[in-house]
Amino acid sequence: MIFDNEKQFLETIKQGYIYNLYLIYGEERYLKSVYRDKIINLVVDGGISEFNFTSFDKETFNVDSFINACEVLPFMAEKRCVLVDVFDYLGLRQQDKKKIDEFLQDIPETCVVILIIDDEDFVVKKQQKAKKLVELVDKVGAVSELKRRIIEDVLNFVTAYLKKKGCSIDKVTSRFLIEYSGCDMLTLKNEMEKLSAYVHSLNIQDNIITKEHILAVCVKTIEASVYDVAKAILANNFSKAMEIIQELIYLRYEPVNILGALSTAYLDLYIAKVALNCDKNQSDIVSSFKYKGREFVVKNSMRDSKKYSINVLRKSIMYLADTDRKLKSSRANQVTILEQAVTQLFIIGGDK
Repeated sequence: MIFDNEKQFLETIKQGYIYNLYLIYGEERYLKSVYRDKIINLVVDGGISEFNFTSFDKETFNVDSFINACEVLPFMAEKRCVLVDVFDYLGLRQQDKKKIDEFLQDIPETCVVILIIDDEDFVVKKQQKAKKLVELVDKVGAVSELKRRIIEDVLNFVTAYLKKKGCSIDKVTSRFLIEYSGCDMLTLKNEMEKLSAYVHSLNIQDNIITKEHILAVCVKTIEASVYDVAKAILANNFSKAMEIIQELIYLRYEPVNILGALSTAYLDLYIAKVALNCDKNQSDIVSSFKYKGREFVVKNSMRDSKKYSINVLRKSIMYLADTDRKLKSSRANQVTILEQAVTQLFIIGGDK
């Protein structure tokens, strides 16, 4: 059964209904880990879990070992659980894929199999192999795609999680945390763990979290840092842009990844500019492109793109594409190529 609605999927777990096979995939890593643990707890008795639970990851997975683990009888329980986290179905050899496909159609009634896929290429609408696996599991088990949540849901997640940690945060500060550390819920969870521990150590009344606390302990995403480069170019602040680039290099980010994030920032600006020229709004952009959970990116891009001409953005994107090819094919120093690219963006931006 394919659960298009996450709430329906959660309801079956709450009601204690157990499928023999689960396939969980999608963009949101945190939600995949949450549902994985819920199913495991539903199947495996805590007292004898070591006898009735086997897990594999991408490195330890072996088709024959997996099948053998599934065929082991449970110890003093109705069922045992076998987890594959992360399941690299698309990367399997053809012979192993055939074995898996045959076995998943006839899993022993005494076993519950959970397959977690963490692969950006696993897109059912575009990948025939991905579609085949979903169709196979749909016939015998449960399939759930856990998509990225909208910004309001992520904001509620931040507020609720910090409340459980004995902290409070207002909506403006929550938005800043998401923009600073990203909207990936697993990353946010880890940052909130650090944040709550830090605030508790300060003995602040009501443990109210501020922007200063976030700046003190949380990790800024490469995307947020690179967007600051684009903003520095907008402000004609060359020294600030180069300072950010040097900081990212110091933090051991690869030049090709920095350039990729910078290209994405310019594409965001270009999309926003075209939308504005066509009298489209923020919701039009979010519904047409993959900005779910990243609505703030659209809002910021629509604001900042007004300072660019469409011609400048187009030239910048074309130049960044050429630089990407150069980075990946040239033997020249990659940091130097990156710094030259930022310099050229200032020159192009001077035409606005």
